[in-house]
Amino acid sequence: MNKYAKYFAIHGTDKMLHGYHKHYEKVVGDSKIDRILEIGTRSGNSLMAWSDIWPDAIIESMDLLDPPENVSDKFKIHVASSRDCEYSSIVMTDEYDMIIDDGGHHWKDQLATFYNFYEKSNRFYVIEDIRGGYCLGRLIRELPMDVLTKISIFHSELDLGKINFTFSENKETQTCHFIMFIDKHKN
Repeated sequence: MNKYAKYFAIHGTDKMLHGYHKHYEKVVGDSKIDRILEIGTRSGNSLMAWSDIWPDAIIESMDLLDPPENVSDKFKIHVASSRDCEYSSIVMTDEYDMIIDDGGHHWKDQLATFYNFYEKSNRFYVIEDIRGGYCLGRLIRELPMDVLTKISIFHSELDLGKINFTFSENKETQTCHFIMFIDKHKN
């Protein structure tokens, strides 16, 4: 069991259920991570896992809702929308070794968040829970060409076999989840 699997399981994150631990191990591995921003706080389980994986790292999060007290006491939480470019450019002046987008799971939200935060990432930019091939295709078509060479994409193990989609108002009603890693050091 790798360290990602161990701490994702201990803290009960859906990252473990989707099999993302294998992909974090493969892409991020033992990279030095000193500062993390995760977009999408929810219960804070992921933040707790990151703090166990990198105990000396500064860990921040952004969410639309106020986090539970046990989370806000331990981590710096920004209560705002990741789609708000005014907020991201004024308040979020720091750079991060890794930014994880686990916020809005619609491709338009993920794309807006990418354009607001990608430049603030020194090394890894991760988009979790890309819902199906249609949304993945939309994201890829909208990303800059220089970014495309730095991408690794993996499919969630939880969703194997759910490849047939039905579409309604630009949304997939049966979804598969993909995770995209952008490693700025990759040639």
